[in-house]
Amino acid sequence: MAKHLWFMRRTAAALCTTAITVPCSPESTVAPAVATTLTALESSANQVGTVAHPLASPLTVTLTDQNGDAMAGVTIAYAIQSGGGSLDVTSVVTDASGQASAQLTLGTVAGENSVIASTSTGLSATFTATANAVDLYGSTVEVVAMIADDTSVSATFTVRGM
Repeated sequence: MAKHLWFMRRTAAALCTTAITVPCSPESTVAPAVATTLTALESSANQVGTVAHPLASPLTVTLTDQNGDAMAGVTIAYAIQSGGGSLDVTSVVTDASGQASAQLTLGTVAGENSVIASTSTGLSATFTATANAVDLYGSTVEVVAMIADDTSVSATFTVRGM
């Protein structure tokens, strides 16, 4: 079986068409792209932040096929595994670079937060971030109390160590 490729060339005198016949064989067929690797960007991994605040960088993955080429248009699902918090999106389609990102706001308790990004075919990448408690040492805190007759009383304190 042969494929016919048509090439057109314009000359000053006329428009010429040339046909070239190229033999086809099973070896010349191209296999469809298959997603084989979902990788977490290094800048997204092992971030440290403050409880209840967004991380400095989004959680970004890159999806590639069997040839190492970026795969665009594939849906990536993000889900919190531990530590609480919230994601700005839970489903993202990869861009032309094969990348998808979600922003994590850490949970309200200090400790480890974990998020998994995955494809519908079972590929996954896990992100771990550490949420640190708010350090109030040296901070000035104002405490306002309301008394029964709608009068407010306030006091200002400076947090010091023991």
